[in-house]
Amino acid sequence: MVRKAGETPRGNDLGSALVLGAALYQCRLEQGLSLRSLARRLGLGSHSGLLDYERGHRIPPEYLLIAYEREFGTAAGHLRGLRARALRERAEALVGDLIDRYGVPPAVARAPGTPPLVGLVSRLAHTLHALPSCMASAVTEAWQTSAERPPRRGAEAEGQSGSPGANKVW
Repeated sequence: MVRKAGETPRGNDLGSALVLGAALYQCRLEQGLSLRSLARRLGLGSHSGLLDYERGHRIPPEYLLIAYEREFGTAAGHLRGLRARALRERAEALVGDLIDRYGVPPAVARAPGTPPLVGLVSRLAHTLHALPSCMASAVTEAWQTSAERPPRRGAEAEGQSGSPGANKVW
């Protein structure tokens, strides 16, 4: 999606996710740890997820932030507070994207003087109403995309591909 000047940021470029990522990076940097060594200290099998969290591409689960707070001695709840703000911001962006896509019917628009929560509930109701058609179009698009792929041959077709998880269906 191309954003116009002055438009609200959506998706991976949200500020709170980046702030959380920067805080995670700072924790690691202050201890002089590599991603691999941090992953080992936290008991993770891979370091690649940590990189996504530090870049703000993904929001880490709460248990991981508790481990960060314990490992680095940061204030209890600080990283979890940043996570909550990032999750809230991302949810608002997703609802906004759906509203942008399907619009808000005039009957749902908030009247002047009405508490803001009333408008939010109405927008969420409209979004939930539009969700099945959005999901149907996404499934149709995925089906068409998979139908356009060339058929697999050899070891790949038999599920013997060399990379773990290559044949998983997510």
